[in-house]
Amino acid sequence: MKQRTDVLLSLGSNFGDRKTHLNTGLDRLARAGCLIQQISPIVESPAQLPPQSPSEWNRPFLNLVAIGETVKDFDAFQRDAKAIQLEYSKPGMSKWSPRELDIDIIHWGKKAPPNQQLTAGVLSVFTRPYVLTPLLHIAPSWPVTDQGDVTAFELSVRSTIELHIPIWMGILNVTPDSFSDGGRYETPESVRAQADHMIQNGVNIIDIGAESTRPNATALSDDEEWKRLLPAIKQVKESCANTFLAPEISVDTYHPVNAERSLNQGIDIINDVSGLRDDHMLALARESGKTFIAMHSITVPVDPKISIGAREDACRVFETWVDESRRLWENKGLDLDKIVIDPGIGFGKSSLQALDLMRSVKRLRKSGHRVLIGHSRKRFLKAFSNLESSELDLETIGASLNLCAQSVDILRVHDVEAHTRAYLSWAHLLDNTEVDKSESVV
Repeated sequence: MKQRTDVLLSLGSNFGDRKTHLNTGLDRLARAGCLIQQISPIVESPAQLPPQSPSEWNRPFLNLVAIGETVKDFDAFQRDAKAIQLEYSKPGMSKWSPRELDIDIIHWGKKAPPNQQLTAGVLSVFTRPYVLTPLLHIAPSWPVTDQGDVTAFELSVRSTIELHIPIWMGILNVTPDSFSDGGRYETPESVRAQADHMIQNGVNIIDIGAESTRPNATALSDDEEWKRLLPAIKQVKESCANTFLAPEISVDTYHPVNAERSLNQGIDIINDVSGLRDDHMLALARESGKTFIAMHSITVPVDPKISIGAREDACRVFETWVDESRRLWENKGLDLDKIVIDPGIGFGKSSLQALDLMRSVKRLRKSGHRVLIGHSRKRFLKAFSNLESSELDLETIGASLNLCAQSVDILRVHDVEAHTRAYLSWAHLLDNTEVDKSESVV
């Protein structure tokens, strides 16, 4: 039997039906003998161009990374990848001009491809946000040096990359009593329409919630929550089934029984607002191999009378909780790379403590986990606005762009369209000048 080699690929498109081109590229690679094992979320970012490029070249890219295996040697695999890419190339096309499909071989056998060079001990290609961000989501421990002494996550923590692309998690509440959108998505038609709308606007994860955790909300039984969740899961799965490179589906539940039921339905992520401490939930995280989000909370649902204390350092409290949780997770045999942490904005913290946590994303990421912030339309925003919660999207976007500048990993928001549009405009004003693309191998 021939030896299989791990291959890490980066695919991009900034012309025509970009998502279809990416999907076709993956399909062609698979038919050429590359066994695709993992596909990252799609991220959107401005084109990186040399100075004085024509304005018509400034088209945003959709990018993803994929991990695969092949029995072919490097030269044969490179020829296949180049042939697939050349099918999309026009005669005389500059390597900087818009293109339907780019395929780059980033790693070969978890090392630099034979014709790439190391830059200051780290592969320079990994400093590209459109490679690093999607890789973090599927393989944060991927070694980014030939020596394996720096992982993708370690590089992202110490990196000075100005543009760190967030993963967008869209909130889809099927509750009658959520604080800002209760009752909007209770019918199958409204759930399907909202899922379709988020998919069309670049959502990476759709997070389905069926129990409100707002202050003084009524807790549900397992069966009451599942009665709401299951129809919504089916509708979102149908939306995703009709979509090239569909987003992941998350279920927002602290009920272990419903987490297990959701995983049995093929759900990708469990969002546990109770912090991943329950023995049943821990067993699910260990045995499923799926991503789990662990949120710091004092009470669920929120009890306004119980908090961490007005004089407490919220960041220190959260860091202590993460350290304690990591010891528990390790003892229970969990894959720590699969755990995302959430400081729980609005859960037992004052508005000032919420702001302090949100100003400290880089500090929180040093724990070794990806950080999710769920600040959308939260009560703390009312400290500088007199609007109702459902009207706080502009305030939410303002905070989100600041969080993007701090290299936040995942942003959980209600209005996906407004966020992806605002982010892309903000990102275009950063310095995206490309100075060298010589390490591209196809």
